Amino acid sequence: QERIHGLYRHFDQQLAEHEFLAGAEYTIADITTLPAVLSQERQLSDYVHIGRWCKQLRQRPAVQRGMAVAEN
Repeated sequence: QERIHGLYRHFDQQLAEHEFLAGAEYTIADITTLPAVLSQERQLSDYVHIGRWCKQLRQRPAVQRGMAVAEN
């Protein structure tokens, strides 16, 4: 559990300094990390920058299409 929160603290710090996980560009890092983060979203309310990132990515049309497929 502590290891996971250490990872989320790292993500939150990275997102405090950059728009996306790997920097200024949307990359495979964001694509592959988003589902894991969304599955834990309720537990991540203390991570303000992760919340912003989740909200921002959910607005992307490709992410919306991918999430729609996952729901079916």
